[in-house]
Amino acid sequence: MGQHQITIVTDKKTREVVDTFESRKNNSLVDDNLYASMISAIIVYKRFIRPWGIEFKKEIILNKKTDFPLDTKEYKALMRFDLRKI
Repeated sequence: MGQHQITIVTDKKTREVVDTFESRKNNSLVDDNLYASMISAIIVYKRFIRPWGIEFKKEIILNKKTDFPLDTKEYKALMRFDLRKI
């Protein structure tokens, strides 16, 4: 999936707005990189520094156009992975 955007369609003659809808740009990993089909998923770690301590958030973004999709066992193993324990 590419970057979220709002698309506005206008009539070229009258310049009036004909339609407005949400869409995605063609700038996703698969669109930009020839070898992106080899990537099964991307793990994103975010660190929030709060007055009461540091909080971590993990997100796994699956590549829907991969040639090597993760199975349930691999996905669960990635969910258990904790960067703080390295």
